[in-house]
Amino acid sequence: LYAYALETFDFEPDQIQGTLSNCIILHTNTTLLRKIFVHEGWNWPSMNLDLVPNDINSALSSLSNPTGALVKDQTTFSTYTTSTSSWVGTLSILGPTSLYQYKSLVKDSISIIGHYIDPTTRNIALHSGWNWIGYIPTQSLSVNEALTTVNASNGDIIKSQLQFAQFLNGVGWIGNLKTMNAPNGYLLLLHDDATLTYPDPLNFRGEIESGSRNVIVPNYTGLTEVNSTSREELPFEK
Repeated sequence: LYAYALETFDFEPDQIQGTLSNCIILHTNTTLLRKIFVHEGWNWPSMNLDLVPNDINSALSSLSNPTGALVKDQTTFSTYTTSTSSWVGTLSILGPTSLYQYKSLVKDSISIIGHYIDPTTRNIALHSGWNWIGYIPTQSLSVNEALTTVNASNGDIIKSQLQFAQFLNGVGWIGNLKTMNAPNGYLLLLHDDATLTYPDPLNFRGEIESGSRNVIVPNYTGLTEVNSTSREELPFEK
């Protein structure tokens, strides 16, 4: 879903712009809009767009009630302060490569605006120990597909907010976490340093070799499904 149209129209009840034979073409600036639904308590989101702007106050400005909320990445955090109506803390910029843990006192939603990211061009440096990782692709991948560039070792673990999988040599990732998908973030425990580069699901054949990729039905947990953008609608296809 594109965030903005360059054309504007004054609202009038029951008004229709254009006709079937004379359609009005809307033009965009290629920024995309996605919504993340937030539950009361802790949430584990990630943001798979290059946000514009990406400062925390702008990125989270769509929250209707951030009072008492806290957001953190692996090393920094910020809390919402009602006295200044702003986020205060060491976490000042939000990006696509990190998991964020967001604690809310109420149900809410975040509308994120930014540019599409080709996941094959964004490398995530991973270190021995726990890593807070974002999920960049627009569509689901199995855990084995998503982590194909990670040279995992016996006992490495990946977990979402409610599920997990563990790596077994010769078998792959096994557990009740079957797929990775936006807008979820993940914790990844590794024995060794590695680099994660997600494949592009739109150009990825997947684990079953065939003429077309075997579609995985997303298994959304912890966060509500976000409407994805079809290939034809993505800016790099224009």
